[in-house]
Amino acid sequence: MIGVVEIPPPASAALRFPGIAARALAFWLALLSGSQAAEDPGFSISPALEVRFPTAPGRVYFVEGSNDAATWTALVGPVFGNGGLHTARLSSRTAPVRFAGYRLRNEDAGTVGIAPASLAGLTLMLNDDGRTESIRLVDLSYAEVTLDGASSFVPYLWAKTGPAAGVLELTSTEELQRIALSFTTSGLGGFHRDEIENDHVEDEDTGAFRLDATPLPGGPASPPPTLTGLTLFLQDAAGSAVYEFQTSASGARLTPGQPDILFSYSWQMQGETAARLTINQRNGLASSWLMDYTTACNGTWTVLAADGTPTPRTGTFTHDGTADNHSTADPNDPCGTWPPHKAPLSLAGRCLSLGSGKTSYCFNGNGTGVRLEKKESGMVEIEPFTYTWTMDCADTGVAEITYPGDDEDEKERLTFDFDSAKYTRQEWDKGWKKGEDPKDFSIGTPSPVAANALRLLDPPVTTP
Repeated sequence: MIGVVEIPPPASAALRFPGIAARALAFWLALLSGSQAAEDPGFSISPALEVRFPTAPGRVYFVEGSNDAATWTALVGPVFGNGGLHTARLSSRTAPVRFAGYRLRNEDAGTVGIAPASLAGLTLMLNDDGRTESIRLVDLSYAEVTLDGASSFVPYLWAKTGPAAGVLELTSTEELQRIALSFTTSGLGGFHRDEIENDHVEDEDTGAFRLDATPLPGGPASPPPTLTGLTLFLQDAAGSAVYEFQTSASGARLTPGQPDILFSYSWQMQGETAARLTINQRNGLASSWLMDYTTACNGTWTVLAADGTPTPRTGTFTHDGTADNHSTADPNDPCGTWPPHKAPLSLAGRCLSLGSGKTSYCFNGNGTGVRLEKKESGMVEIEPFTYTWTMDCADTGVAEITYPGDDEDEKERLTFDFDSAKYTRQEWDKGWKKGEDPKDFSIGTPSPVAANALRLLDPPVTTP
C-alpha cells in the first residue's frame, strides 16, 4: 500500500514554472513508495554510513562489517594514521554497508606496502641534479642533515601516508622542509621538497632518493674516555633529549625554539662497557644515568637513584662520534676544561634576544647573521650583518657586528656575560665608545612572524 501525503505547491510557483508542481509530487511519492519517479529515471536515493575514528602515527586502520562475527567484509582502509581523526562516508549504491556488527582493526603501518613506518636508524640520501644531501635519522625525533660537508641536528616528524608514500618534515630556526617521498621499491624512489618560511613556500625541488640502513659504527662496545665534542641523544617512550658536551666538564641541553640549558657534568667509567653520566643543571636539578654500550656509539641507559641504584626507567642512546675521534686531551679545544656556565665556543644556530625580546640577533655558522627589530606597528625589520665571535673560556663572549653600508660600514660590539645573563653594547665612531649599562638577554629563537610583517632593510649579506 502506498501512502500519500498532500503537499500542494504554491499556486504562484505552479503558474510561473508549470513543471515544478509535478516533479515535487513525484519526488515525495518516490520517497514514500521506495520506487523511482517514472518521469525522472536518473533520480535515486541510497542509504549511507559515516565512520569516524582517531588515528596514531605508525599504525594502519581498517573498518570491517559482519553479520555473523566470522566473515568480515572490508569497508574502509587501509588508512595510515597521522594523529588526527579520520572520517569516511560509505554509500550503499555500489556495495552493502549495513551489517549486524562492525569492527575497527589496526596494525603496524610497516606491514602494508613498501614505505617504512619509521625512519629511525636509517639514512636518506637525496640527489637533486647531482647534488647529494644526507639525512641521518638518529632516533624517533632528531636527524643529522649533512650538505656540502656541513652538518646540523634538527628535529623531524615522519608520517607514512600510503603503502608507497610518506612525508618527512625537518624543522630548523630558519625554515621548515617538507619532503614527500614516493617509493618505487623498498629503498628507492622520487622526492618533492618544499622549503617553507613564515608559512610560505620559498623554494621547491624534486629528485631521486635512496634509503639505507645506517651502518653500526665500528670499534669495540666501550665508552669513550671523554664526551667532549659529542652530541648525545637519549630516547625512550616519552620522547628524546639532546645533550651537547662542549668541554670535558660542561655543556648544554638543546631544545628547539627554547633557550639552551647549561650544565656541568661528570663522566665515570664503570667497567669495560659502561659509564656513569651525572649532569648538574643551573637550577639545582641533577640526573644520573648508567650508559651500557653495545657498539662504540650506541647502547641502553638506565636512570640511577641518588644512591646509585638502578630505577625502572630505561631507554636507548646514540652519540655522533666514537672513542677514536676524541682523546682525553683534545688538542682542538682552545679552552681545555672550563668552569660550568660558560660562553659557547660558537654562536652558530643561536639567537640572542635583548631585553624584552623586541631586538634579537640570530647567528649563522659562516660569519653572517640578521638583526630582528619588532616595531610597535607589528612589522619586523631584518638587517643582515657579518660578525666575529671571541670568548674568554669562562663566562664572557664578545660579538663584533658589522652592517654593510653604501659609503661606510656601521659597527657595534655586544659583550655577553653568560653567568649573569647581562650584556653591554658599544658603538664605533673612530674607536669604541663607552658601553651602556648592563641589560638582560636570553638565548633562544624569535617567535615566528608572518611574511607580510617582514621588512628587509638591506640586501642579504653573502660570503665568497
